[in-house]
Amino acid sequence: MTTETTVAYRVTLDPSPTQEAHLFSHCGAARFAYNTMLAEVKNNLETHAADPSVDYLNWTAYGLRKHFNTIKPTVAPWSAEVSKEAFATGCERLARALKNWSASKRGLRKGAKVGFPRWKSKHSTTPSCHFSTGPMRLGEDAHSVVLPKLGRLHTHESTARLARVLSRGGRITGATVSYRRGRWQVSFSVRVPAVTPPPLPQRPRVAGIDLGLKRLATIASADGSVRVVENPRHLNAHVQHLRFLNRQLARRQRGSAGWQHTRRRLAKTHARIAHLRENSLHHLTTSLVRDFDVLGVESLAVGALGRGGNRGLRRSIADAAWGELYRQLDYKAAQAGKLVIRADRFYPSSKTCSSCGAVKTKLLLSEREYVCEVCGVVIDRDDNAALNLCRVAETALSAGVDSGGGSVRPDASPAVPGEAATIERWSDTPQGVSAR
Repeated sequence: MTTETTVAYRVTLDPSPTQEAHLFSHCGAARFAYNTMLAEVKNNLETHAADPSVDYLNWTAYGLRKHFNTIKPTVAPWSAEVSKEAFATGCERLARALKNWSASKRGLRKGAKVGFPRWKSKHSTTPSCHFSTGPMRLGEDAHSVVLPKLGRLHTHESTARLARVLSRGGRITGATVSYRRGRWQVSFSVRVPAVTPPPLPQRPRVAGIDLGLKRLATIASADGSVRVVENPRHLNAHVQHLRFLNRQLARRQRGSAGWQHTRRRLAKTHARIAHLRENSLHHLTTSLVRDFDVLGVESLAVGALGRGGNRGLRRSIADAAWGELYRQLDYKAAQAGKLVIRADRFYPSSKTCSSCGAVKTKLLLSEREYVCEVCGVVIDRDDNAALNLCRVAETALSAGVDSGGGSVRPDASPAVPGEAATIERWSDTPQGVSAR
């Protein structure tokens, strides 16, 4: 039996004004179905509280969609103008939100508490709609796609890469259109035959990666060489222009032509920053997976780091996008058969001497050079941490890691070079893989 995996391919659309209006109509219909069924659920809960003999409404996606179809002729007489998938999108998203709230309330869901679903506003919700049935295919040329009820839509970029995947046995199982950063995009979910990645070589190339803000990444090889990737700081390069546009937007009358024009300029600037950051991360992660076989990285709580410190620090951490870098590194390594080894969350990579293994009890952030009091070595702080992470990867590899690719996490990272570490499988199958 041939195994398959799901890969997402995102394409930027170039719709005509009429097609753009239809796209907004579909996204609005999804939001309408969500709010309508949320009102039905609230009324049902209030009725049940007053009269316990009244049964609860079925909160599954199927149950909400079935109930919406019974009231659709009354509440949405215009429903024939959009695809039925738009209403199914709203019902499915509400079912997921209710499931998360119910599981969180009963203590069955990890993470932060999830509140009861709230209304979706036209002005604060990202317009999006999902299609799971109907014609979803590429156009005859390399710059068009076909979607249910929307027909043929022109695209800004070529679809040749996706066409090659489909010609090799891939099949489109779903499509999601969304309006982000001033542009329409379609993301195709494609089922492709799973390819077994090649095993690790007999002598794998090992490297340690230390992430930072001044340096985006410090890469230390097993031979002791260190490569530095400077932080491009895309947000800082545009922050003055963003402030100017935000002040201009605040001074103009909300809803006026000038306000709309400034808002589009602001969205375009944010889109450029995001695209530049995404491009830089893709170049970095692709080169890392291509140049090395085993990568040792830190286990950073990026979300917690982004909530601490002052506003400038939080902005710099968000601009560096460490979480996205880790995500790309994980799925690219899994596809290429490479290995990403994460050190223990509390492993002192910066406080440990990469030469003798001595550990300092205290190391200030202002100390940019590591001076070992035992062996007297003087080395850059980031270079020292990267070398230690490389040592963690080598130790974990010598402990016997299978060569199937993906990410693993040692139970206990070595504090002394050469100390053994046991290995626990962490995440071999990347979730939400986005191909590029």
